[in-house]
Amino acid sequence: MIDLFRTLPKLPLLALLSLTLPASASGASHRSVIAPDLPPPEHVVATLYFLSEPGDFIGLGEEVTLTEKDGEFDALVYDPSTVSVGFNTDDVWWDLVISTADGSPLHPGSYEDSRRWPFNDGRPGLDFTGQGRGCNESEGRFDIHEISFKPDGRLDRLSVDFEQHCDGGPALHGQLHYAPAAVPSPPGGPWLTTSELPGFRFKVKITTPDHTIAGQSIEPCFDATLCVSGAVAERPELFLRILGPRNNGYLWPAITRFTPSQIEIWIEKLSSGKVNYYFLAPTTPDNPNLPVLVDRTGFHP
Repeated sequence: MIDLFRTLPKLPLLALLSLTLPASASGASHRSVIAPDLPPPEHVVATLYFLSEPGDFIGLGEEVTLTEKDGEFDALVYDPSTVSVGFNTDDVWWDLVISTADGSPLHPGSYEDSRRWPFNDGRPGLDFTGQGRGCNESEGRFDIHEISFKPDGRLDRLSVDFEQHCDGGPALHGQLHYAPAAVPSPPGGPWLTTSELPGFRFKVKITTPDHTIAGQSIEPCFDATLCVSGAVAERPELFLRILGPRNNGYLWPAITRFTPSQIEIWIEKLSSGKVNYYFLAPTTPDNPNLPVLVDRTGFHP
């Protein structure tokens, strides 16, 4: 196979979109993607974090955190089954592509046993590249916590954790958040607080097929944890924690759910007034995979 990405120079986004992808090993060709006339970019809040294990070719063993203050994030929807988000400055670029195995729309959930996009051939597609480095082949997985599209088909929100092994090498663990700058207004009523998490307050809205419930705190709870109940009083449906500061200099909100219902969470850091919003889509009642959401770029200490 031609080692295309290991020698690919940094190109402007529109130039990359007009490339014709090489044929797969089976000889099937892949269509060119030509960027349409796009509206002016809107302001988004976006972060890219990755931790590369020693020996990983893509991340070179580094831990990297980037936000919209460091450069420009661009989102491209090939179709509802395939989405790309890239980060660009004059001398830094990274790009993540995720896709489903069968062309069905992307939705929240776990995608196991991925292969390098666009050569994934019936498996979920994943490709994380940057700085002129890419994989010939890759294996991995990803968890979509949230994804939504605008009425015109553009990407609205995306929250995804991913793991990639490039050419059989060590893992690169990554996380990407992409959302409009505006945070949905929290519901009325009191904020939830606990002495276990000083300096923060929380609001939780749990939506079931029948009604909407304001989450209530449960005391006592575990160390450094806010336990939240929903439909059944005093039965935890959510654990909220604030971890760190971690090695990348951020405090990491960690959200563990025990309900398939839709959950919305607002976390405010009192000293700065910054409010983070998290949306956990509903899932099937018998789903055994309810992944923990850890925001690795949540708050500055």
